[in-house]
Amino acid sequence: DVESQSALGRLDGAGVDCRSVPQSNEGAARCVMIYHGNQRLAWSTAHADVMPTDLDSLFDGVTHLVVASVWSNWTETLLGAAKSRDIPCSLIGEAAPESLRYVWHTAVVDEHQREALNGPSATTLVITRAAQGAVIVEGSAEFNLPATTAKVVDTTGAGDTFGGTFLARRLLGDTVRDAAKTAADVAARACEGWGAWAAFNHNQPLR
Repeated sequence: DVESQSALGRLDGAGVDCRSVPQSNEGAARCVMIYHGNQRLAWSTAHADVMPTDLDSLFDGVTHLVVASVWSNWTETLLGAAKSRDIPCSLIGEAAPESLRYVWHTAVVDEHQREALNGPSATTLVITRAAQGAVIVEGSAEFNLPATTAKVVDTTGAGDTFGGTFLARRLLGDTVRDAAKTAADVAARACEGWGAWAAFNHNQPLR
């Protein structure tokens, strides 16, 4: 639909190649958020169960696989294909019980998921704690990252924004501390408008 094409166009403009994204005749996924005082309720439609095909073409040029928020049959297929090609894999967002079967390059989960699953295992583990910031564990080193101050309007997408920014900055060569600080700043921007796009509509460019 027009909204989906607009979003894909913005990703393309940001340098994200979406040509391998499978197409489906099913309606686009929708999520409804309802706020009432300090409560927030959410409903979302089921995601299209589209199995990836032609994995050789799909993984051509891929140097890192990221699993974000949703776990389905296609997740196992992609992880198996990435492992057979020695492509590192990271987890951002919802840590499903199945994620415990893997050792991740980087895993970013919230503190409730971490406690519920007692995992996942990762070379770099980031545990987000909302307004309390995050705890980052890498090997024997552990440090606390304070949250960046924000005028909060909507926290939807802030966790994924933090995780995606953190991983991107690490893969671009930032230290763990520098990547975490940038991620906290961008996540704070995401909270200052409706939806996660607020972080990326900011006039001040990231380095």
